[in-house]
Order: sequence, then C-alpha cells, then structure tokens
Amino acid sequence: MFKGFRTFISRGNAIELAVGVIIGGAFGRVVNSLVADVIMPVIGRVFGEPDFSRIVLFASAPDSGGIDLGQLLTAITNLLIVGFALYLTIILPMNALRKKQDDPALPAEPPRDIQLLTEIRDLLAKQD
Repeated sequence: MFKGFRTFISRGNAIELAVGVIIGGAFGRVVNSLVADVIMPVIGRVFGEPDFSRIVLFASAPDSGGIDLGQLLTAITNLLIVGFALYLTIILPMNALRKKQDDPALPAEPPRDIQLLTEIRDLLAKQD
C-alpha cells in the first residue's frame, strides 16, 4: 500500500498539482489585494460607495428582513473585477508569449548531419 502511494506521490503530476495549488493560493491573495486595495477605492471615488451590501428588496422597514440583494451584487462586482484583472495580468501576456513561441521569425537550420544526408540522397537520385 505504501509503495503504491510513494509511486503516486513521486510522479510529476502530483507534485506539479501541489505546487500549482500553493502558487494559486498566493496569487489569489495578490489578486484580492489588487481588487480590494487598488481597484475598489478607484471605483469608490468615481461612482461613490463600492459596497452594495445595504440593498434589500421587499423590506418594510430597515433590518426587518427581506431579500438581501446587496451581498449578491457585491460578490458579482468583485467577481467581474477579479476576472478582468486576471485577464489583463495573466491571460493577455500568456497569449502574447504563446504567439511569439508559435511563430518563430526564422526557421531553424537543420543539423549538419541531416544536411549531409540530404546531399547524399540528392547525389544518389542524380545517379539513377
């Protein structure tokens, strides 16, 4: 049982997943800080208070219950801002990097042994 577990853990996939989870957690804190400390204050200056938590539907009096729509609107707004921040900071640069890697400017020259074999093939074809 332990031998199988050791084999499973020592595979690259499990270790890469663990590293990804750790990096993802750290990156999540960075993105949350970006949203809470940088983007939301700017939105607050432009549009007023960026907290919708006080919006309640069907409440006859304050604190009398009703549908707490404000928390949902705040969560949706935060999701959209985090998604946009991730798109700008991760997706766009990664797409540019992939495009640069997939579209090399100059084709690579084949190794010298391949060039020699190609010349030998061409010479043999001329002899026939």
